[in-house]
Amino acid sequence: MEATANSGRMIPEQVWDQPDPTWHGHVFGKGTGSAAPLAWAMAQYVRLAQGIAAGRPVETPAVVADRYRTGPAATAALTVAGPDDLSTAGNRTVRVHGTTDAPSVVVGVGPTKKRVAVSGGAFSTEVELTGIDNTISVAAVGRDGSTAYERRTVPSYGERVGGLTDPAGDDHGPGTYVYPTNGAFSPDSFDLTRFEVFRDGDRVRFVTRVAGAINNPWGGNGMSVQRVNVLLRDPTRTTATAPGLPCTNTATAGTWQRAIVADGRYADQPLSLGVYDPALSKVSTAELRVVPATHDIVVTVPASALGLDIAGAGYQVSIYSNAEPGEGIGLVRPLYSKAHWDNGFP
Repeated sequence: MEATANSGRMIPEQVWDQPDPTWHGHVFGKGTGSAAPLAWAMAQYVRLAQGIAAGRPVETPAVVADRYRTGPAATAALTVAGPDDLSTAGNRTVRVHGTTDAPSVVVGVGPTKKRVAVSGGAFSTEVELTGIDNTISVAAVGRDGSTAYERRTVPSYGERVGGLTDPAGDDHGPGTYVYPTNGAFSPDSFDLTRFEVFRDGDRVRFVTRVAGAINNPWGGNGMSVQRVNVLLRDPTRTTATAPGLPCTNTATAGTWQRAIVADGRYADQPLSLGVYDPALSKVSTAELRVVPATHDIVVTVPASALGLDIAGAGYQVSIYSNAEPGEGIGLVRPLYSKAHWDNGFP
């Protein structure tokens, strides 16, 4: 490390490791023109020098060395009975409970932590979930110093208004459609399994879950393969069947009042992410969030942009392949023969 230093004895961030000459004038074993000194490189040099002199790693905290000096630390008994991992909270507060042989546990959600007493080997507390994708941590320390730790991922979208489930394995259109052979399309990634609506203050969240992984091969905002349409209508308005959005080959039982579009790629294209009226005018922007662990596509919109009672509204949810600009209509990829994909299309 000393040999890499410059004339001012400063350790660089990067060192050229090839004997071949370069037009930059790099010298084998010397800095490449990167930051010098680099704080962590200089600090590591000081630690290494002190460690060599002392004959041991001097930066190891004493508490860590004492804990593991005789081998792996003992494990306390800890079972978190709820909430279940990857379960969706019905509102912003959730009960964390379980059993342990420790005198207390520490429960944390993000940066917020609190100690919870144990009574009769059991603990229970309520925590607030402030985000969409929340990590709940539970740690226990026994009287003998033994420890245990469990973690739960619990999405929270607000207060659940309603929803529906859909059978898995029906993502084949009329029964003959197959997925493109292009590697961007993961299995089951267009198989809708759940749709839920949540109210969170003055916002409404529409959450669509698919069975497969949500890939993002083309650099979208969380997703670039799928796009989701949610059509809302007032069931008290009796009208004739109305067509859905362009190029979707769908219709609603009555005229729809709002369309929610989830699109992770094109903010400047027609029918991109947002809220639309029947004239296809955008009446509001929207926020998109993808939760990979649960395969959830989350669209958040202002409640004021919907103009109808979300608890009593009728919903139609559909998912499509996201197209390139100029391909198809309304950014919906049209159907292609399997031969196109087998030949490397697109």
